[in-house]
Amino acid sequence: MWPMKRDKCLKLLEDLGKLKSTVNLILTADTNDVLREVNEGTRQVKTKLDGVGEMISERFGKDEFRDIFAELVSVNPTNNHHQAWELHEPHTSEWLMRCPEWELWMDGNCRLLWIHGIPGAGKTILCSYVIETLKRHPQMVPQGVRSALAYYYCHHSRGHDSESVPFLAWILKQLCELSRFIPPVLKKKSSSMEELLQALDAICQIFDSVIIAIDALDECRKSKGLSGTFGQSHEKTLVQQLEAASHQQRRV
Repeated sequence: MWPMKRDKCLKLLEDLGKLKSTVNLILTADTNDVLREVNEGTRQVKTKLDGVGEMISERFGKDEFRDIFAELVSVNPTNNHHQAWELHEPHTSEWLMRCPEWELWMDGNCRLLWIHGIPGAGKTILCSYVIETLKRHPQMVPQGVRSALAYYYCHHSRGHDSESVPFLAWILKQLCELSRFIPPVLKKKSSSMEELLQALDAICQIFDSVIIAIDALDECRKSKGLSGTFGQSHEKTLVQQLEAASHQQRRV
């Protein structure tokens, strides 16, 4: 026999119907919220892609890339980096990752990480450690962020009147290779300093985050160092911030 009375069963069924309607209403509201978030995210992505789509479409071939930068690049600090990294002893630089300044820099709360010390303290080796750590552990960059890493090693033995052009050329070479894009201004027979800066601005637009590591900035010639040219066009560039710090007798 049915253990419940008819009226009680009908009341339970009515209550279940109300609960079902409530659950459906909640699910519909949650779905609408999710759809709104998805639509907003899609809109933001589309806006960004529209902004750089034309640049990205200009793919370059290996021959074009080689020809452009064979003429433009006069300094290749790859050997400087490899030599410094070979001198690095395992675990000797890990203290840097525990510094609050490093955490602020990695979180994006500080755009400049300045490492200074007396000559011979190991700053160049530490710079190579930072570069290799960021290269080998891409998970250190927030997920979904398109980032790029470029580096340059200044050196007092180079006979250039200024390190500005060699610096820009080498940084641009690395960023162009990573992005698979060459700004049209670089395809000219020769490019002025202002045009190189324009190319740097253009290539940086492709990435969400660009990290540039510079070693031994104090070894640039003071009269025509990196900031001498950069300061004329970019008031708040990374290099100008570094030079401002060097005026306080800090050394890279």
